Amino acid sequence: MKKGILTCIALIMAGVMTACGGSKSQQNTVDLNAFYNDLAGTYEWNDGYMMEIEEDMLDSYYPGLKDIPKKQFIARTPMITAAVCEIVLVEVEDEQDADAVAEILKAHVKQQAEGGAWYPESMEAWSRAEVLQNGNFIALIASSTDQDAMKEAFEQLFESK
Repeated sequence: MKKGILTCIALIMAGVMTACGGSKSQQNTVDLNAFYNDLAGTYEWNDGYMMEIEEDMLDSYYPGLKDIPKKQFIARTPMITAAVCEIVLVEVEDEQDADAVAEILKAHVKQQAEGGAWYPESMEAWSRAEVLQNGNFIALIASSTDQDAMKEAFEQLFESK
């Protein structure tokens, strides 16, 4: 009897602690649009420098990405510039989709670094680009000037979560 009561109390406490703590997905809710807007303000992209990667270009840059359901999605690049600056931010529903998105973004980085970016300086910048993943959140950050700072900013989104 005593053992049964202790088991019930333990189950109730586990439920209370779960309700208070929330699930991992609730704890990791990040507004990618707000994050991008912060980057845009910091790096002064608000003047139209960064453009949305349109759907027809999206498929050529990231084959298969359009077929993966996304909760949040931002893809921006300058339309005409010699400087590398491409930001893709994605949130998907599950880990399998997150892994698939990461592989698609890594393939793009590799293609750009191995000649797709045309110019030696651009290919060098792309070789430093990174695809970051935190749970169901994925980021491609490619910047010839601010790579490390942008990477750190993305990682900080999840430090207090």
